[in-house]
Amino acid sequence: MADILPFRGLIYDLKKVGDLALVTAPPYDVISEKAMPKYYAKHPYNVIRLELGDSNPGQDRYQLCAKYFKDWEGKGILIREREPAFYFYRVDFPLNEKEWKVRQGFIGLCRLEEFGKGLILPHEQIHEAQKEDRLEVLRSSQANFSQIFSLYSDSEQTIHSLFKEFMEQPPLFDYFDEDHIHHRLWSVKDRNLFIQVRKNMKEKILFLADGHHRYEAALAYEKEMGKKSSLLTGREAFHYTMMYFCAFEDEGLTILPSHRLIFNLPHFNRNHFESELKKYFKRIDIPFHPENEQSKRIEFFVALEKEGERGNVFGLYIQGNSYYTLLHFKKELGLSSTIGKNIPAVLQKLDVIILHRFVLEQLLGIEEEDQDQNRIRIIKNHHRAIDLVRNGNFQMAFLLNPPKVEEVQEVASEGETMPQKSTFFYPKLPTGLVINKVMSDEMIDDLIP
Repeated sequence: MADILPFRGLIYDLKKVGDLALVTAPPYDVISEKAMPKYYAKHPYNVIRLELGDSNPGQDRYQLCAKYFKDWEGKGILIREREPAFYFYRVDFPLNEKEWKVRQGFIGLCRLEEFGKGLILPHEQIHEAQKEDRLEVLRSSQANFSQIFSLYSDSEQTIHSLFKEFMEQPPLFDYFDEDHIHHRLWSVKDRNLFIQVRKNMKEKILFLADGHHRYEAALAYEKEMGKKSSLLTGREAFHYTMMYFCAFEDEGLTILPSHRLIFNLPHFNRNHFESELKKYFKRIDIPFHPENEQSKRIEFFVALEKEGERGNVFGLYIQGNSYYTLLHFKKELGLSSTIGKNIPAVLQKLDVIILHRFVLEQLLGIEEEDQDQNRIRIIKNHHRAIDLVRNGNFQMAFLLNPPKVEEVQEVASEGETMPQKSTFFYPKLPTGLVINKVMSDEMIDDLIP
């Protein structure tokens, strides 16, 4: 059963920080090292200090997170709402400079469930080190600073309709960020709404879109806290985590592609690799020369998207080549037999599985444990990916189409997972919209029968 509750959120006091755009930040795991100084410099109370601490020498990063959190609450920079609320969040955003889209959902608490034992399903693999990092933040600060992003099916848009009348009131927060994305958040405190939302969400299956490491950290924290007491009531705050809920059918739900940059392959032989590719892939080469490279690059991107509508395909550019390549796996070979491992049917449909399980692991010899920063860098901008390879920073780039929303749903439903960072739900939820305290001695307010 999906148990969804309102909560007393901690929010920024705009009288003390001014513009919320100055104190919010993207999720911790999408902020590059190059971009970090920008958020630290934006405002002394930017939420990045709660998520990542800072570089004070000789101080424990996690204790710094906790210190900032305690200080800011003590100074009234962060104030806790007096009553529980659901927080309705609307984001208006430009897509490809062609159109504006709107995504809507709400933020509440979700009772934790072990994967495979309830109605909460993952779709991506995690790395233990990142889970431990989030667990340390949770241990030291006893708070959720950012929301886990979940999806549920609601073809009639019943949940959204319950919030509709409250959207006629002024929002709690209303601001544009540096990417011209419009964020609005409403704090909705209505007992009847609480009851209706909880009732309608009760039997929903929740699919984790973003925040797998934070969710698993919350599970680990719950186990730790449970061992410390023999008198649990089930209403302790640590049984719940803060979550954003969005319908699969929401017209603004958008997944962007995540491309792969490859580096640090000491014995890479371009000719041998391309010869191997010919055995397993049908290829389309798009040659270019310096005078027409830009137009041919656009042709390559357009062809990648168009070919993706007809089946599995991904793009490749190798440093030094004078052509871009589209690769179609020869289906008659059979992915499982080619790899020598049984690949579930639901995964064989995915470009990212063919890329990771066959090309990266078998043809290039990149072990799974090296697929997190040691050999592979994830990048969102396809032009930037090509430029970095052409400038000699990386050995090659694989360009991917984004997975479809229904593919994510199908993979999770079958109990399977994709490689880490296979999906990039856009826009990301800003960290700092609302914070949830997870105090060890605090009970969830039992306002709902």
